[in-house]
Amino acid sequence: MKGLNLTMNARLWLFAGAALLIIAYLGYNFYATEYVEYSDKVERLDTDIRKKKGELRQILAQKQRLKDLESEIELANTEFAKLQEMFPDEELIPRRLIDLTAVTRKSLTIPTKFLPLRVEEKEFYKENHYAITISSSYHALGMLFGEVANFRYPTAINKLQIEKAPDLDKEVEDAKEHGETPRTIVANFQLTTFTSKR
Repeated sequence: MKGLNLTMNARLWLFAGAALLIIAYLGYNFYATEYVEYSDKVERLDTDIRKKKGELRQILAQKQRLKDLESEIELANTEFAKLQEMFPDEELIPRRLIDLTAVTRKSLTIPTKFLPLRVEEKEFYKENHYAITISSSYHALGMLFGEVANFRYPTAINKLQIEKAPDLDKEVEDAKEHGETPRTIVANFQLTTFTSKR
């Protein structure tokens, strides 16, 4: 009976040892396959997250750069539109006449001639010349030239000739009668505008 207890004890120890070995094997197997694989996945995911965060930062930086570029393009388009107005591809004679009429009214001068002349071809642009005659006073002529200088496109005034009004005495008499400034001079000049060449 005593020998049987020892054998039972030995079997129990043997069973417990075998169970411990199986548990240890299963634990190691779990660690070697599942846990290490899980750790590798976590590490890969962490690496991916860091990479994606870096890409996101680049995208956000590019997005801001895109906004800056859009603003620059909008500004460049505005500047280009101004340049196109200053240097159109074709001369706009009706527009020039309208502008000149507006400034002659403002300066109280009277245009008596607006004649398109030649177009001179330069290397990068064209010069458009107009012969203009104005009846006015000296002061009004100065105002007219000031208004022309403020056009939104470049202009040049040359070949200026100023003469006394042919009927000066009558003009002074009429001006006194109506309370106006007499038009004492007649100014002939050439107005030049510029257009771009394609």
